[in-house]
Amino acid sequence: MKILIIDDEKPMRQMVRMFMEHGGWEAIEAADGQGGLVRARTERPDLILCDFDMAGLNGYQILAALRASDATATIPFILMTGRPERAGARQSMDLGADDYLEKPFDHAQLLKSVEARMARVGHNRRQAEQKLAALRESIAAAVPNALKTPLNGILGYAELLRSDFDSFSREEIRDMLATVHDSAVALDQWAARCCTYTDLLARAGRAASASAAPDSRARPGTVELEAVVRQAGARHRRAADIAVVLAAAAPAIGADELSQLAGELLDNACKFSSAQTPIGLETSGRGGHWEMKVRDAGRGLTAEQIRDVGAFVQFDRRRYEQQGTGLGLAIAKLLVERNGGTLAIESEAGRGTTVTVQLPLAAARS
Repeated sequence: MKILIIDDEKPMRQMVRMFMEHGGWEAIEAADGQGGLVRARTERPDLILCDFDMAGLNGYQILAALRASDATATIPFILMTGRPERAGARQSMDLGADDYLEKPFDHAQLLKSVEARMARVGHNRRQAEQKLAALRESIAAAVPNALKTPLNGILGYAELLRSDFDSFSREEIRDMLATVHDSAVALDQWAARCCTYTDLLARAGRAASASAAPDSRARPGTVELEAVVRQAGARHRRAADIAVVLAAAAPAIGADELSQLAGELLDNACKFSSAQTPIGLETSGRGGHWEMKVRDAGRGLTAEQIRDVGAFVQFDRRRYEQQGTGLGLAIAKLLVERNGGTLAIESEAGRGTTVTVQLPLAAARS
């Protein structure tokens, strides 16, 4: 692991570097604040030890600049200073410093502080690697399955028709072509959802997305939601299971985005619950907010699974082979956040799930 030492006093830099290398870490140096910022951005150290009192940029300014950039915002930062004042320590912590060492400090003090932060870095890195491995496994399982099922229908019937066309009746050919068409539509819809997800993700990552407003000319109403419910019920053959209670209030979101949001949540509820169990969609308007709740009586999620919900993140795939790609909730969450709202999941394993969406009321949005 790599540690960056920023200090304009060469003897101090060399002493701290010696301590760090003695502890088994790689150490790099910067002789002033500007040089430290450059090395932090190019070298991406695992931890930064920075002096407070330097010519040019001081420790507070360096810390503020690092925290303002996504690339360096999470690097652990220990401030070193000769000022024995509590106000300085408090200000450092308020800015996001991980620790504050008063000079002169000895080898043991420095080592204790660095070891604590590096242990956390190692723990966070292991967690990230585990999540990445799980995501890769989920993608490897989900994407081929999402492609394979419709492709089997297309290729299988295409091969039959190509090799044995004359042996089939017009009615049989019509049925096979209907299956080919339905499979192609399923593939097209899956590709469109992947594009929607990546587009929403890109918008969320751009600073301009905060000001991007939905089409105010297409305010949704109960008609759009009723249509979404009918379509979801037909898709999953669950029309009789879905109960709907719709308020007159309208949310500040475009009709197309609301339709997609409700459709994703209903699809999830249908996929993860059994036929002939209830699914509910209810909307209301109160306190300046529009609210939609989608409930099911399915298998539910644990607290850990709720925390890890995301695109291509799946749970118990061996038991639930048809659960899709995990895009539904990820798309829903991005749609809600893009429109200034919140999405919350309440669930209990084996007892079902409730997803609650809150958005500004159309009349309340400036």
